[in-house]
Amino acid sequence: MAAQINKAATETKMSELHGLTADLMQKRLQAALNGEIDIPPAELGAIIKFLKDNGIECVKDDLKNKFGTVMELVVPEYDDIEEQLG
Repeated sequence: MAAQINKAATETKMSELHGLTADLMQKRLQAALNGEIDIPPAELGAIIKFLKDNGIECVKDDLKNKFGTVMELVVPEYDDIEEQLG
């Protein structure tokens, strides 16, 4: 019984941490879109990974439309490099 209570408490804490992380990332992205801050490429990559790990993905064109030149800071994918080099 005690193990079930501890597991529930742990799941609740993890859920709260997940929500706080998502909120922080959303606030940072919004501040960047408003021109208030710059997001380092590593942080942008972590945000994209967080979204992807949670099943939220979009195509690169969607990201370029929303974030513009910020996306140029992200390391290109292999297919993009191969396409450019021919």
